[in-house]
Amino acid sequence: MEEKQYGLAKENFEKTIQRNPVFAGAHYNLASLLDKMGEFDKATKYYKKALKNGRKPFYVKLKKL
Repeated sequence: MEEKQYGLAKENFEKTIQRNPVFAGAHYNLASLLDKMGEFDKATKYYKKALKNGRKPFYVKLKKL
C-alpha cells in the first residue's frame, strides 16, 4: 500500500473510532496500520483498546502484548 493510501486509511479508521469509540475492529485495524507505518507506540495503544473492547478473536490475536 502506498504511503498516501496509508494516510487515507488512517483518517478513515480515526473517524470510525470517533463515531464509535468501543468498536474493537476499528482499533485493531488502526493498530495494524500504525504497526506497518512504524508507529509502534501508537499501535500498542490501539491494540490494547481493541483488546479491552473486543471479544475472543481479538484476545487470541493480541495475547502476546
